[in-house]
Amino acid sequence: MGRGVANQHLYLARLLIRAWQRDREEQRVPARVLDQAYAPGVREHLILAYGHFLNHVLDPTGATTGGDTPRCCDDLPPQSAGKSVPGEIHEFRQLEQAGWLAPLLAPLPDIGSAGSQGARRPDTLVASSGGPDWPGPEQAEGWSQRLASIFERMNDSLDEC
Repeated sequence: MGRGVANQHLYLARLLIRAWQRDREEQRVPARVLDQAYAPGVREHLILAYGHFLNHVLDPTGATTGGDTPRCCDDLPPQSAGKSVPGEIHEFRQLEQAGWLAPLLAPLPDIGSAGSQGARRPDTLVASSGGPDWPGPEQAEGWSQRLASIFERMNDSLDEC
C-alpha cells in the first residue's frame, strides 16, 4: 500500500508543478508570489510520497503500517529486536543529512521574511521579490524526478527480496 500511496503523491505533485510552470509562463502574477503559493503544496506532496515510501521499505506488505506518515528517517518506528535496518534506509538517511533530500526536507522560509521588506505592491499580500530561499518549479521538478528514480531503483531490489 505504501508504494501506491507514494506514487499517488508523486503524481499530485507533478500536477501542481505543471500548473506552477504554466502560471509562471503566463506572467500574470510575479514569479516570487507563485513560488510562495505553489511551493508548500508541492513540497508537502513530495514529502508525503517520501514518507509512504519509507514505510514501504520497512514493510513492503503494508501489514504493520499505521499512525502518522514519517517525514524523514528519524520519524520511523524503531526496528524490532534482532532485525537489521534496511540498506535503503541507510541510503535515505545519508541523502537527508548531506544530499539532495536535505533541501526538500528543510522548512520553507516564513512568507513575511521571504520577500524584500519594502517592495510590496498594494494589491498583493505577499512580497513579489526576495531571496533564493523559495524553491521554484525547476527545483521541485528535479526533486520529483529524483524521488521517482530512486523509488523505481529501490522497488526493483525490494521486489527481489
